[in-house]
Amino acid sequence: MKSRLPSCLVMLFFCLYLGFDTQAAETITIDGNTIRNCTLVELSSDGAIYQSGDTNEYHTVPWAQLTPVQQSVIRSQHGTALVNVICDARYIDGTVFHANKDGVVVQMVPKKEGEKATGANGFYQGARVITSGLVLISDLPLDMPRSGGDPIKAFGFFKKKGLFDMGIAAQEIEFLTTLKPEWYEISEWKNSTGNVMKARLLGIKGDKALFAKEDNSRFVYSLSQLDAASQKKAAEIQEKIGKFPVP
Repeated sequence: MKSRLPSCLVMLFFCLYLGFDTQAAETITIDGNTIRNCTLVELSSDGAIYQSGDTNEYHTVPWAQLTPVQQSVIRSQHGTALVNVICDARYIDGTVFHANKDGVVVQMVPKKEGEKATGANGFYQGARVITSGLVLISDLPLDMPRSGGDPIKAFGFFKKKGLFDMGIAAQEIEFLTTLKPEWYEISEWKNSTGNVMKARLLGIKGDKALFAKEDNSRFVYSLSQLDAASQKKAAEIQEKIGKFPVP
């Protein structure tokens, strides 16, 4: 007599073969309201975006309302998106408009009527989706195209706003870089006795700060042991990262 696989395993193999997302649906709670059969699909500045399997509607769970389990899933399965949202990244999907000594100016490609928007609720992989206008990317990788009309898809981080001379007029646009913000990277921290350590601040709770070294090992350090300048820097960074789970 031939053995038969349980129907649930057959369905799982079928979904994996076709590349379907097998992430289990869950119940979410937003401001005390319960919504069942939801799947985490995106991260935004406001919180985690879930999609209802019943209505296909998007629901955002604020960062402060995420459970420890939900935060753990985000850290383990959506790490890149979490870093992007913490660093306020932009997602660029457009064409080369102009290239000059400052970088490559990209013009966004408007979505065609009926064409599905990238990501969910204006975010893709934790980055804000830029849907119109121009941006300048200062350090686009050399292997990416630079001729007028060439397609460009990239993630960028805000540097500043600057003027782009369009010939007959100047337009203020965002200047982006592919490098993460300096405040998010490894930097020097000095304690009250003058000793220096290199690390990246991950988060603060009370007087304790969690840091990561260059080898990604983590350690806890008391803020009161840092000098005044480092304490000030820690407070400024915490304002940017405080509402998000630690990556």
